[in-house]
Amino acid sequence: MFTARKTTLAASALLLLSLAACTGGGGGDGGGSGSGGSEDPAGASGSTECVSGKTWVLDLADSASQLGTQLASSGMNVTQSEGAGRQDFTFSEDGMVAAHIDVTYTITIVNDDLTMTLVQTHGGDPSGEWAWQGDSDSDIVFSNWDNAGYSVQNQFIINGTASENNMTVPSEDLGDGSVMTVDCSGSTLTTKVTGSPFTQHWAAEG
Repeated sequence: MFTARKTTLAASALLLLSLAACTGGGGGDGGGSGSGGSEDPAGASGSTECVSGKTWVLDLADSASQLGTQLASSGMNVTQSEGAGRQDFTFSEDGMVAAHIDVTYTITIVNDDLTMTLVQTHGGDPSGEWAWQGDSDSDIVFSNWDNAGYSVQNQFIINGTASENNMTVPSEDLGDGSVMTVDCSGSTLTTKVTGSPFTQHWAAEG
């Protein structure tokens, strides 16, 4: 009985955490097509001027809080939800985008006599091309995407003991055709990738 409950809890938590796996602003399976690398990928110079030429750094505390909220909405008693490390990305005016990801999320869930800590580590330097989708100045579509060794490692610790994870946990990476809605103003940026439950917040460095 205890084992069944433990397995169900772990599986549910890992599934939700896997939705957070993201590169360059989020993960998704959005439709649409387009290509970056053009002389003017924007079609709307104001929007391009806002998003490009800056290093955008993810608000990890906010992202971790959203993870905890997602788990709590499923009835789990989340007592800790933290993020550590750094995730950033840059857009160039000529249609290139590059990200650097070195982030660890730590989520602790307490359920009666069970305490489970989930640790999910994201790492890699993905890159690709970007363009505004159609005539939009708020929806970016990605192409020629290279995940460049990007990976997600999952571990969970139950009552202080590391537990084996034999499950294959899917990641939700950016890829060709992924669409990301952006709202850029000065040194702040908000992004949401189609298919992702998370809205990410970024600040321009410097």
